[in-house]
Amino acid sequence: MAVAAVCALIAAVLAMIAVNNAGHNKGRFGVAFGICLVLLYGAARLFVQPHAEARYTMYEVDKALARNAAFAALKQYDGPTYRNVLTELNLMVREGKSQREVFLSVRGIVEPLVIKRIPEASDEAAARYMTVLITEMKELYGQGGDLCFRFLFPVKGEVLDIQKNISEATRKEDFAALGELLRSASTAPQTPPLASEAEPLLQPIVMAIAERYGKDLTMLQNPQAPGVDRSKLCEITINLYGRILKLPPDQSGKVIRHMLKKA
Repeated sequence: MAVAAVCALIAAVLAMIAVNNAGHNKGRFGVAFGICLVLLYGAARLFVQPHAEARYTMYEVDKALARNAAFAALKQYDGPTYRNVLTELNLMVREGKSQREVFLSVRGIVEPLVIKRIPEASDEAAARYMTVLITEMKELYGQGGDLCFRFLFPVKGEVLDIQKNISEATRKEDFAALGELLRSASTAPQTPPLASEAEPLLQPIVMAIAERYGKDLTMLQNPQAPGVDRSKLCEITINLYGRILKLPPDQSGKVIRHMLKKA
């Protein structure tokens, strides 16, 4: 509407200049105005409106991201990465992606960047994030093992929209935990735990999982293989990390940081 109004105003001015005396040449003025308006609006739709819409969409995205704890932490503690992510989102908008599509991509872009910092985060921050991941796994598992499996073992290039499948409280905690991970790793980076520190804590848990699931554990070696029991793989993963999180936070966090360092 704004573009059309501006085009109409410019068309009126051009028509008045072309006709010279609009009051005595109303017919010619109307024809000139119509031609100018069509040409101007067509050019604006082609060259101006896409950029204006992209800027407005990015403005709305930026406002929404300001309320996102993970994105706010990225902006505060890792400026260069924040600007790179913003550039990537801006490119998506200019390619014609909707606000919803951009929002869906935020977690997929930010999460891998933050997870790389887990080995340097505090044990408490690592344990908190894994706790919310377990909650998400359970909520997705309750709606079908396939959805949970695709969350745990995504196909490259696939963007899975889990926002509609998890509770609002879990979504908020997810981004808050991501933000805390980044804050912790940036303000007080920890030395990644040694294998000699973490593996003695992990070994009895792995033995208990192996005793319970037996040969089913071999599916973890190639989760994308045809015929794997997707529901079972999700169950095993939930059980494994659930047992780890039963350890005190300083121990569970150490194990998680070690496991993700090796990933």
